[in-house]
Amino acid sequence: MQKRRHRRTIAGSAWHRLRRDVVLESRPFHVFTELTTSCNLRCVMCPRTAATDSLEGLDMPVEVLRRLDSELFPDAVLVELNGVGDSPLMKRWGEVLEVIERHAFVPLLTTNGLMLDERTVEVFARREGILRISIDGATRGTYEAVRVNGDFDQLRRKLALVREVRARHADSGMTVEFSFVAMRRNIRELPALVELAREFGVDEILVQNMVAVLPEHQAWSLTHTPVLANYLFVRAKLLAERYGIHLYLPPLFDAPGADRKRSWLGSLEPRTLRTDRILKKGLAPGAVLCPEPWMTMNVQRDGTVTPCCVSAQPMGSIHREPLRAIWNNEEYRQIRKELSGQAPLRNPTCRNCHFLRGNARAALFKEDPEVLRERVRALQATLADKDRHIQNIESVLRENYIEL
Repeated sequence: MQKRRHRRTIAGSAWHRLRRDVVLESRPFHVFTELTTSCNLRCVMCPRTAATDSLEGLDMPVEVLRRLDSELFPDAVLVELNGVGDSPLMKRWGEVLEVIERHAFVPLLTTNGLMLDERTVEVFARREGILRISIDGATRGTYEAVRVNGDFDQLRRKLALVREVRARHADSGMTVEFSFVAMRRNIRELPALVELAREFGVDEILVQNMVAVLPEHQAWSLTHTPVLANYLFVRAKLLAERYGIHLYLPPLFDAPGADRKRSWLGSLEPRTLRTDRILKKGLAPGAVLCPEPWMTMNVQRDGTVTPCCVSAQPMGSIHREPLRAIWNNEEYRQIRKELSGQAPLRNPTCRNCHFLRGNARAALFKEDPEVLRERVRALQATLADKDRHIQNIESVLRENYIEL
């Protein structure tokens, strides 16, 4: 019965989106919840690291959690238990696990993994949830340098716990993922991360390029070492294919001197979504710039509602009106108009959204290993043709290592 209800919710959302409706009968089925602002790490690239300590120790009030439990979770299909903090640090985390077991949604927890316990993993195994463990290095030195206050040995023990619990639930559909923020400080360890994933039975690795939130972070960007990044992306992809691990990568960078007409990037070239150009040209029938306002609701720790996990624009507050009313209020209707081309796109967050402008999610690729090998060979040939001093990709790597 619940699965049929979920199918109706998803189908209704898709129907409304195709019609570009701004008032919806369907309910949000993709929910983000920020349970706490507490975090035990100070990752160097994280925006919260530069914030004040006033964020520490702030959990979602119990009355907000109960409203989600009664008003939003019954219709949800996927609930992401994320935010600026690490959710298992929430003082009422045990109550959250009870809520998860009461509903039929798929729970997704993004965590640094250091606070995972057996009960949490057991609940996710029984509910066929998704454990997404943030890990930005495959060795102790890199991991602990990027994830300040982290303990690589403790992380390995927690990964072993996850592997052990999964073994007891052999029929469970639980998914275990690594999340890796790629930058010059850690990109050399991406292939080793694939090896680590194999050791602990991890199903998927999600790689995203670092977004520089502070000016000093710009120097860590992979845009400074595109050839190195491309080579290691492809090398890691080939290794993951060999082990049966799904590796999702951002678009490859344009190689210096590459022939755009016969680019070795091929279908891996980023499918850039230029918001202004598309709006000027006009959207195709049934198309929208972003599907989130038709399916997603993000509830922050204090009960403020936003349309997605990127936007900070308030749609309303759980303390002022029911969630059902917020879903179709003036703010939600307006953002649906703007993202469906029925009104000028004035929302600054949407206009500058990296998902819209780079469309990184749409550019994740799955390629046949032999196709990737051929592209590596083509890259080597291209580089040799363009610069006689570069004989193969390994020499390019050595030059880039000096810059790292």
